[in-house]
Parts: sequence; C-alpha cells; structure tokens
Amino acid sequence: MLFLFDAWQAVSNGLLRALKDAHATMLIFMLGCWGVGIPLAWLLSRHVLGPTGVWTGMLAGLAVTALLLLGRFRRMTRLMQAGQYQP
Repeated sequence: MLFLFDAWQAVSNGLLRALKDAHATMLIFMLGCWGVGIPLAWLLSRHVLGPTGVWTGMLAGLAVTALLLLGRFRRMTRLMQAGQYQP
C-alpha cells in the first residue's frame, strides 16, 4: 500500500508542477507528511502498535498527501476546461 500511495503522490506532484502549481504541492506535502504522517506515526508507535505504527503512520500521511494532490489536480483541470485558470 505504501508504494501505491507513493506512486499516486509522485505522479500527481509531477502533473501539478507541470501546471505551474508548485506552491500548492509544497503546502499539501507539509500537511500530509508533517501534519498527519509524523504525528500519527509517533502516536501509533508509542502507544498502540510499536514499530509497525511508524509504517502505518507514514502510510496514512502518504495517503492523505496523495488524495489531496489528486483532488487539487482534478480541481485545476476543471478550472482549465472552464477557461478560468491561467498558469
């Protein structure tokens, strides 16, 4: 699962950077990795799952990042189709 979400976020990141939307990708990465992944990994590894919690937390962070990046790409392409987005 980790590789699947990592591939999704990598492709989405590249697509958004091609649309000149690098600032939003940086903020999404900060939210997903630093805001979700690391705190959840710490919490799960210390109190619930032990070492497996680190991987579970990082998987959750990557999943959040991938889904937010895909959502952002979908929104940007809709705006482009409507003629409301200028890079």
